[in-house]
Amino acid sequence: MTNEGNHTEEAAAAATVSFLGRGTHIERSKESRASIEPYCVDHAQCTITVNDELLNLTPVDFDIAVLFLSNLGRLLRRSDICRSVWGPKAIKFRTLDKQVSRIRARLKLTEEHGWRLAAVYGHGYRLERVEIRSAAC
Repeated sequence: MTNEGNHTEEAAAAATVSFLGRGTHIERSKESRASIEPYCVDHAQCTITVNDELLNLTPVDFDIAVLFLSNLGRLLRRSDICRSVWGPKAIKFRTLDKQVSRIRARLKLTEEHGWRLAAVYGHGYRLERVEIRSAAC
């Protein structure tokens, strides 16, 4: 695992990740702080707050969450997420699926909270905003 100093440098250096030959382009915010209500991402500190509550995230959780928040509405392929987060080191997609499940829970990326972090079968994931439905009377 990388130490926090190296993690911050890596995050800053990887502002935009592009995989040549496959046409995939995953955006990362170049701002030191970014806000997508109710989330606030601090790239310098590698932290995310939700409604002013600091989340306890591992460096990997942070990297994956930032990818989703920076690519709202875009399909992110599993292989591209893995390369962006873990580099050329091969990991099983099941590892990514477990990380995504944790991120979904920690960031409350559920329809009840106005979000959908959906698995797209055979491809990857997409984070979308959705309307919060009120309970029927």
